[in-house]
Amino acid sequence: MKLRIEPLTADRWDDLVELFERPGASIARGCYCMYYRRSGKHDVPAGMTYSEANKRALKSLVDRGVVPGLIGYENGRPIGWVSLGP
Repeated sequence: MKLRIEPLTADRWDDLVELFERPGASIARGCYCMYYRRSGKHDVPAGMTYSEANKRALKSLVDRGVVPGLIGYENGRPIGWVSLGP
């Protein structure tokens, strides 16, 4: 078993999505770790769910070079996530 921990960067975004879209990850998939990153009420764009809006917001952070968390890998497969920050 080979474990490694990597920062979430734009080139690893698909790994996070894969992890959050797995069965059993409904809470992570719903908030995309944006709950504590926002202050006050936020509106969801028309036609989007909260999950989609949160996913888009986290992706925007990552695309701007912010490292919002770490992804754990086992044998190259994403197996865990920890949010960094607020």
